[in-house]
Amino acid sequence: MATLIDSNKVKYLCSCNRLKPLSYLYYCKYCKPLTLKCKDCVIHEIDQKFFCTNCLDNKVQKEVMAVKYKCSSCFNCPNCNNLLLTRASSVKIPKDTAATNQSAQTTQQPQKVYYLICVFCRWTTREVGIPDVTSVPDGWKLLENPFNKRIHELTDAYKVIAAREKLERDRKKFPALKRRSLYISGSSATSSILHSDKYGILAPAQKRLAATASIGNQNLDPQITIEQQFKSLIKPAETIDSFEELPEEFFTKGSNINSITSIAQRHANPDFQPSKTNELYPLNKFYQSKESKRCSGCEHNVLKPESNIISIKFKLHQMAVFLVPEIRIITIPEWKMDQPNEVILSVTNRYEGDVNISFLCLGDEQVPNLSNFESNSKIEFECEDTIVIDRQDNSKAVMAQLKPTDERTKGFVCFRRDNKIAVKCLVTPISKKQTDKELAHVRCIFGLNCSINIAESSSPQIQNSSSGSKETFINSVITHRIFVDFGPLKLEDGLKVVPRPRYIDDCLKNLVK
Repeated sequence: MATLIDSNKVKYLCSCNRLKPLSYLYYCKYCKPLTLKCKDCVIHEIDQKFFCTNCLDNKVQKEVMAVKYKCSSCFNCPNCNNLLLTRASSVKIPKDTAATNQSAQTTQQPQKVYYLICVFCRWTTREVGIPDVTSVPDGWKLLENPFNKRIHELTDAYKVIAAREKLERDRKKFPALKRRSLYISGSSATSSILHSDKYGILAPAQKRLAATASIGNQNLDPQITIEQQFKSLIKPAETIDSFEELPEEFFTKGSNINSITSIAQRHANPDFQPSKTNELYPLNKFYQSKESKRCSGCEHNVLKPESNIISIKFKLHQMAVFLVPEIRIITIPEWKMDQPNEVILSVTNRYEGDVNISFLCLGDEQVPNLSNFESNSKIEFECEDTIVIDRQDNSKAVMAQLKPTDERTKGFVCFRRDNKIAVKCLVTPISKKQTDKELAHVRCIFGLNCSINIAESSSPQIQNSSSGSKETFINSVITHRIFVDFGPLKLEDGLKVVPRPRYIDDCLKNLVK
């Protein structure tokens, strides 16, 4: 197939008018009518349980934030970013068996030490001079950033400024409240009775005031601006006027590129950004979390993984590839301008039931989209009748064989096996629409009508209440807009014509017989 790996050649129109491959789209069975949704059309929810994909250590968000989302026992290679493995070796350490005045002989005692190695690029911690450790857990400590003190000073200063800006916004929001002390109970017995919060209504306001109480009285002075307060809290940055001169070896000796780190290696460790390979340090593996997605329209779950961190399965997995037939390109001809070129497309049905499809020629109609995809070719289908695609049956092996209904299409359906068919179409590149003929691509747009029997369901609560009753199915007809990019008009730079495969020729021979 011409697009066996490159599935970006065929894209579908999302509900937000964006073009995405079918494997990047979702659908919601509770929304009527059914529409395709991309990652921008769904609500993302991140699970609060974080875990390491290597050692499966799980922690809550507060514990993970304390360690900067880094696992202390798992590391990635700083050279190729693959997982580092722990290797053990024994070394002999001298041990005195007697006093110095009695005997000068010493014995060697073996001791097991550990180091890290990458099985892909063969990088080890011994290459950069990192000493071996005697215990694996928490053996390699995290390097401390030399600018930690300055970072904490800036963070605390910005917290104070943010709290002051919040107080000023609250004053503008509630101009009638002249005294903030009304929110806080007084010191005397009478004021405590008058201002006590009997029903807990003022608890959120008291929490906000308690959080901003550490600002100080100087922040409430309107004569002090925010810039003056910021300068009084931290020391301003010092400008550097002179730099160290380059060593003479930089000009006299040739540079070794293998000893210089790449940009990706420097950005992988932003705290230090090593410039030489002998300064590389193992990178701690980051904690990860599972993500679930909801429909932005009805807020039902579209994608929901299992809560167990070991499992990679999903409780709910409504991918569009399991509902909408997938179209891919099988053959690519040598294009001829203003002449019909035969192209074969494959249609695969991954739905749990049979699907009725029919192709729709849009002609010169331009479908609005946010990807600026414009059609410069005309696509024609010889048969516009309804074609049935069977569901996938894994219980038995099915040979490639055309049905009697396929023979009536006169070669339009040229291949059928299990849940996959192949159809012929004629693509005509129009010379008037080609802006730059050297860099132009053959692009076209057509419609696909799908008739699917979908189980009627309004909400999960209704499904659970009526679990004993039989499911009712509704026939839904959905029209999809499909955008196909067949590639460049001139096949250059190693691109070749993709001929018709042999299995399609065998099916056509049986049709002729």
